[in-house]
Amino acid sequence: MAHKRLIEGISEKANALVQVTQVPSNVHEKVVSVSKRYEKLVDTSQKGILSLEALLNIFQQFHDLQKAYQDYQKRQWERLANYSDYTGNKTALQARLAKIIEIQDSQSEGEIKLNVLEEHVAQSAHTLPPRSQESMERDLANLR
Repeated sequence: MAHKRLIEGISEKANALVQVTQVPSNVHEKVVSVSKRYEKLVDTSQKGILSLEALLNIFQQFHDLQKAYQDYQKRQWERLANYSDYTGNKTALQARLAKIIEIQDSQSEGEIKLNVLEEHVAQSAHTLPPRSQESMERDLANLR
């Protein structure tokens, strides 16, 4: 905003100068040229800001989805660790086996989370710079 005020102030002074004195008309043309260049700069800056905000949103969603999957993995490992004791009688071992089978059956939840993450990376691929896309794909492959 401060820049805009400066450009407007200079433009007003130049226009006043042209009206008061017999200054060549190219001063007015230069003022118009500077104003147009400033407007173009503002438009380009706004587009850049919008692009950066979109990229930030994509990265934030990726991070949130990745964190959710990592939390899921951690919970599964903790549950599995509770049933890694192989001592005891047959009934206790069968109960632990049933819990392990239950954990195995609930792996579809993890697959769903991973598929959502994969879809997010695929949908964002056209927007992302190549290095960021490679990084996301590498992180996804590491999670698999």
